[in-house]
Amino acid sequence: MNYIKKISVAVLLILPLVIGCSSQNTMEAKFVVGEVEVVGNEPFINLAVKVNPTNTYILNCNEETKKLLFKNQGKMVKIFYDSVDNNKVPKEISVIKAELLPGSIR
Repeated sequence: MNYIKKISVAVLLILPLVIGCSSQNTMEAKFVVGEVEVVGNEPFINLAVKVNPTNTYILNCNEETKKLLFKNQGKMVKIFYDSVDNNKVPKEISVIKAELLPGSIR
């Protein structure tokens, strides 16, 4: 009987740790809001988002997102990303998804 109590206590102490470590990442999503533009010269062009006059990010995204953004150059978008490559100039962000903002037609 004493053995069962020890195991129960051990499980109750370890269970919160296991649940806490295995839960999904609850951090807030990182995003930027800006205007879609194309930077560079053919054939070396890149999609980018211009956040303000001095801050532009190159977008590293999948083909579906690239097509959406190429069609919507000049429009305002919200770009969700998971990482920033600070070693590149301009900085490059890895895009998770892009959302067109309503009323962003120019």
